[in-house]
Amino acid sequence: MKFIQRIILITTIVLTSCISDENDQYSHNGRIARIEQTKNLLKPVLNLIDFAKLNEAKALLDSLRPIAEANQDTLLLSGILNNYGLVLFRSGQTSKSITFYQESLELDRLIKDSTQIGIKLKNIGISYRQGTNYQSALAYFLRALPYIISSKNDIEEASVNNSIGNIYNDLDQHDKGYSYLMKSQKAWFNLGDSIRNSKALSNLGNSLLGMDRTDEAIEYYNRSLAIKRVSGTKLSNAITENNLGEAFVKKGLYSEAEKIFLKSINLRNEAGQASGIAIVANNLAELNINRGQFRKAQFWLDSAKSILDQYPVPSRHLENLRLQKTLFAAVGNYSKAYQTDLRYDNLKEIIFEKEIRDVQKQQYEYDIDQEEKAKELAQSKFEASEVDRKAQSFKSQVLTYAIIASLIIVIVVSYLALKLRKQNRHIENLMRELHHRVKNHLGMISGMFGAQTEQGNVSSADLLEEAKTRVEAVNGIHRRLYRQDEYEFVNMQEYLTELVDNSALVFGLYHNIQKELNIDTEPLEIDKAISVGLIANEVLTNGFKRLHLQKTEAPYLKIALEKVVKGYRMVIFNNAKEVEEPISESTGFGSELIRRLTANLHGESKTTQQNGFQFELTFP
Repeated sequence: MKFIQRIILITTIVLTSCISDENDQYSHNGRIARIEQTKNLLKPVLNLIDFAKLNEAKALLDSLRPIAEANQDTLLLSGILNNYGLVLFRSGQTSKSITFYQESLELDRLIKDSTQIGIKLKNIGISYRQGTNYQSALAYFLRALPYIISSKNDIEEASVNNSIGNIYNDLDQHDKGYSYLMKSQKAWFNLGDSIRNSKALSNLGNSLLGMDRTDEAIEYYNRSLAIKRVSGTKLSNAITENNLGEAFVKKGLYSEAEKIFLKSINLRNEAGQASGIAIVANNLAELNINRGQFRKAQFWLDSAKSILDQYPVPSRHLENLRLQKTLFAAVGNYSKAYQTDLRYDNLKEIIFEKEIRDVQKQQYEYDIDQEEKAKELAQSKFEASEVDRKAQSFKSQVLTYAIIASLIIVIVVSYLALKLRKQNRHIENLMRELHHRVKNHLGMISGMFGAQTEQGNVSSADLLEEAKTRVEAVNGIHRRLYRQDEYEFVNMQEYLTELVDNSALVFGLYHNIQKELNIDTEPLEIDKAISVGLIANEVLTNGFKRLHLQKTEAPYLKIALEKVVKGYRMVIFNNAKEVEEPISESTGFGSELIRRLTANLHGESKTTQQNGFQFELTFP
């Protein structure tokens, strides 16, 4: 019977391909008709996936794919690849599912289907979140949202907002998570979807709990459970019961929390979802540690570990080790606490290294995606004005670079901590010093952001773009430190060369500008290098802006840093045309930043404008 159904389905595809008018495929009505045909053809596959008949679904897709390829049916092939990804995701192969979603996404870009582009980006984000790669998941969800909004699909928009809110909760940015989840919950309520509304209420409770608004969180959990107990699944009830238990623990109501946790475990058992019991078992262990019942705590830790041995989830195993270490320390077994701490650090390092690889892969995928977007914009000039296209591209780039800048800072600081833990006592002293410096430099960045936001005459887009270059200037110093064994000094030759190249790339001058760099000095101390780097970044950014805006035919840049009798001298020159006021007399934030940094260096700076712009800095 299944064989006959498959033959009928394949015959339908062939006949549909034969009778379709090739030119009509690209008309508006023809496009809508083709989308409906494709949905109908793939409906049997989706039904099989819904009933967890994954092998049968894959077999049907294997039959459909050669036909779609032979007929060059891009729309159908995109749907087939997406369903391959869904089958792999449901079978736990999240990494492989991402590959198929990416292939489907590329086809959607060819046929310019905004709705499907948004859905595929969302699917990739879901796969990354399942693999606990939260930063990559967030990046894809945020990229999906504009496509979904433009398609005016209320259901998908609510779904993406819910996913973004959950990711921010995963990243402990609960205030951001709350705003997205509130949009999602209102949408599900208006759409009359009680099940998804109940899940959104539970997620909002998670945000409130993270913001220490515990009583409000309990209220939202109870509102969610009131709906789920009527129409929800046992597994969904178990998840919210566990969240409610965590809220009671936070209030110190351990007895009530224990009853709720046990109820959550019973519901998970009834739902046949043993893997999730490890979460609740860890919570019960922590609860019993808090109230000094160490034997019960050990029982629940052992229970969680036995489950994790069958269903490995690195983040949950890491939590189990953390609680085990806490328990050993609480009972005075410091030897085992120390050994457990080493295992905890080793696992954390493995997870961290995987996250670095995933971020690098995401950056590569992002670069490819940006290239495809550029081609798409070039092909659809007639569909949007030049101003709208540039604004959309700028927003996307600023948002992405802001995310990448944050990722780089977190990765660099975390990597440094992990690396220094393994070195000798002398290096441990250096670690403490570097932690102090990183704190100061992050404070400097925060101070710059705060001071610049006071400039009321500057647009948000300009603030973000300038902030990005300053963060990258500081990050360049730290990136260079982590590539060498010496942590006190910075090689300015390498650093300033990289800074110039990055700035030239940003303003599109990398390939046609003539550069002359004369860096003849020994490495600088890190604090001094930070100040010099930020000053150079401000001057270079200002110069490249002028060269770009003035469309200078033969742009030229010279930067020199040399040792002089009383210290150091840095000169930066570009051949941009003169402007009405030199940088030193400007009231802009960049100029104020240069003045402050020059004062920090106990140095002097001056600017001249003759056949171009020249900035000179001397410092001891």
